Amino acid sequence: MKQTTKPTLQRTALLLTLGVTPAMGYDILTSEYLFGDWAGQRTSLKEQGYDFTFNYTGDTQWNFGGPEEKMSFFGRARFIADIDLEKAAGWEGGRIFISALSQDGDLAHTHAGTYSPLSSIAGADTTRLDQLYFEQTLFDDLFRIRIGQVAGVDEFGAQPYGGYFVNNQLGYATNLEFNSRIPFNAGAQPGVIFAVGRQEGLYAKAGVFSGKPDP
Repeated sequence: MKQTTKPTLQRTALLLTLGVTPAMGYDILTSEYLFGDWAGQRTSLKEQGYDFTFNYTGDTQWNFGGPEEKMSFFGRARFIADIDLEKAAGWEGGRIFISALSQDGDLAHTHAGTYSPLSSIAGADTTRLDQLYFEQTLFDDLFRIRIGQVAGVDEFGAQPYGGYFVNNQLGYATNLEFNSRIPFNAGAQPGVIFAVGRQEGLYAKAGVFSGKPDP
């Protein structure tokens, strides 16, 4: 896979340049966001149901053994728009979620000779719409349905603790054993997810996804 460090460094520099532009009352050491509160506009929009987020994650890894000793860098930029329809339009329990991403870099596990990725964001170089779905909760969030372009890994593949130190492939077992083609990083696909129960307690969940690998 080709090395794409230059575009990644340019993107990092852009974030740093924008991040130091001061706004009234903005303190980079105490602000929740790198870009600040946009002079109060960000808080105002969130109170109205519109929450916008931009984040960048970069993994730098060095392989000291295996087939090839080499430093690798992989980066991902993601934009998220999360719209609470109850606040924005009075639609109780409704939500619209949109995310887009751009990721590129070198995959460390290809140099280490392992099957399992060594980075939690590792994947194909791509710029794409990630997720676009409508979600409806009912009966005080006891029932939830999500339909649209959805990422299966968020619902069925995430491991809460130490996935990369225990066995990362447990999260992908349904794909490996049954060829279920559940969409994983970064590959949201058309689908629908049903959930009954509360996430912090006992719940049941099921999903149906498009079998087309690249919709």
